[in-house]
Amino acid sequence: MKKYNHEVLYENLLRNRQIITGTPDTVLPKIRQIMETLRPGIFSIWQIEGGATTHEQSMHSLKLLGENVLPQMREWAKELDLPGPGEVRPGSRKLPANGKRDPVCDESALAA
Repeated sequence: MKKYNHEVLYENLLRNRQIITGTPDTVLPKIRQIMETLRPGIFSIWQIEGGATTHEQSMHSLKLLGENVLPQMREWAKELDLPGPGEVRPGSRKLPANGKRDPVCDESALAA
């Protein structure tokens, strides 16, 4: 079984936007870039409580998510004319003029 350097793996997940963590001010630009590039119909958000995080910290995080992040995401979805689930056929987004899909992650991290 392959052994992973968990610190490097975590850093790669952050760099590839597979995990987004931080304050509303730091996560919103990353979320905006994902919304513009991928144009998702669904955006999953997980709030995990545990480890060194107290219940109070988790509740504060959820409050920030509900009051700052989700309303902005809804606004952007309207601005970007992002349809909801079931409103668009998968793969129907046209390719850019260069014929290549826009990168979403740091390609150097894929090799790690």
